[in-house]
Amino acid sequence: MTPHSSRTRFLYFIFFVLLFISAAPFILLYSMGYNWGKNFSLLKTGGIYVYAPQNGVDVYVDNKLDNTTSIFQHSILVKDLRPNQYTIRVTKTGYLDWKKTVPVKEEKVAEVYPFLIPANIVTTSVPQQIHSTNSTTSVLVVNSEYKNLIALFATSSKPKISTALTVSTSSTSSALLTLPSIESKKVVVEKDGNILHALWQGGVEDTPFYFCISASTCAKDFLVYSAASIGTFDFYPNRNDVVLVATGPKLTVVELDKRPPQNIVELYTSPTGENLDFRVVDNDTVVVKEGKKLTKLSLVYAGQ
Repeated sequence: MTPHSSRTRFLYFIFFVLLFISAAPFILLYSMGYNWGKNFSLLKTGGIYVYAPQNGVDVYVDNKLDNTTSIFQHSILVKDLRPNQYTIRVTKTGYLDWKKTVPVKEEKVAEVYPFLIPANIVTTSVPQQIHSTNSTTSVLVVNSEYKNLIALFATSSKPKISTALTVSTSSTSSALLTLPSIESKKVVVEKDGNILHALWQGGVEDTPFYFCISASTCAKDFLVYSAASIGTFDFYPNRNDVVLVATGPKLTVVELDKRPPQNIVELYTSPTGENLDFRVVDNDTVVVKEGKKLTKLSLVYAGQ
């Protein structure tokens, strides 16, 4: 093969130098988070940070698979998104899908923290008595597990804090009303009749993302859930943005996030229609009480 002449090589060199000089501004702008808008206008982009504490979770952006979490990577940053509304959908085999509409602003990273609940909750009845077998006979004795669990219902699910609110009772007088509340990491959830509402008790600069509709619009207090006959409520294990709520014969999981849709999942319903009480026992077990009957609910997918 005949080598190119020195003049040809020089022309190639000049061509690639000019190509690099022409492309460099676009490469630099892209690396700084710019993208092309309509009429070739430049737009600053944003992103969405998704944290899922499990591996094998698929993250979709507007129904397109973006990434999947792994043992070593539970967080996913969806980058270079033009300012707009995006639907994040999170799926995992054996769990209910989770979805959220997220507004993305220029040079801002929106946050989502999905919670995944098994599609089929495993329930285990805890009998009051069990058979004790010795060498000659079998007799019924008190089940120690039942005894220990039923004792949890003798007191409130956890120490409550009290918030005194001034409620007007007439044009000339007022009264103090003390509401039952739970608190976790400065997030307070209070019951007011048939309403649960959330309050942020920290600084404005530390306001959790789920108190915010957008990067610039946050609330200190918002309505979480409204239902007749709200009974026991508590935070979902390891979360302060999700609560468990007993309403009559139902136990429901309610998300605090203001951004639509608010994810609400019916976790358990009494087969006899009896009013429920419950206690969170550990990170993956809830005990439900229906009269004298106790049932353990596993929050772990049975296939794991």
